[in-house]
Amino acid sequence: MRQAILAVLIVGLLITAGLVVVAQEATPEATADATAEATAGAETTTGAEATAEATTSAVMSGGQADILDVNGNTIGQMILVDAGNGKTVIQIQVTNLPPGWHGFHLHETGTCDAAGDQPFASAGGHWTMGGEAHPNHTGDMPPLLTGQDGTARLAFETDRFTIGDLFDADGTAVVIHANPDNLAHIPERYGTPDEETLDACDGGDRLACGVVMEAAPAQ
Repeated sequence: MRQAILAVLIVGLLITAGLVVVAQEATPEATADATAEATAGAETTTGAEATAEATTSAVMSGGQADILDVNGNTIGQMILVDAGNGKTVIQIQVTNLPPGWHGFHLHETGTCDAAGDQPFASAGGHWTMGGEAHPNHTGDMPPLLTGQDGTARLAFETDRFTIGDLFDADGTAVVIHANPDNLAHIPERYGTPDEETLDACDGGDRLACGVVMEAAPAQ
């Protein structure tokens, strides 16, 4: 489905640019030659093979997370889409956040429990598939900027993980922090970054959390 939409958009752009000839006339002889050539180079695919191919391409094609605040209210959603070539597109839209910058990451456990002294501590630390420090964790993402009306929207592409990586044994969660993400950028004149900075970006309290779930394939 995604490939078909992209194909339509590309053809539309080419037509606009005058690079595609529409309704070009063809003689019967030329049409017959083209049809024969295409038929000779085509491979026969059975219905079962086509179904298997479509099913395989749909597996792990996307993810989504409904984002909840500490009171259990849904304040937004994050959508993840397989962009191909090992890349993933992420889009998030939220409301009712304090204005300003907020740290925004994927965390290592797919649980969002707001109970206790530290809401959403159940999501664990920043998700990483290696031994990286912040801001090079697998789940580290660009900071989220909220407007004066409390809304924020962000879309970007990353090659740090694929959709399939998200759904390990204990899952993953998206967490929005109260404070800006300093990306562990501590100039030498300020001293050496401490463990809190390298592990958690000094993001402070966790304002919102969403468990990443596998999205249903588009029909």
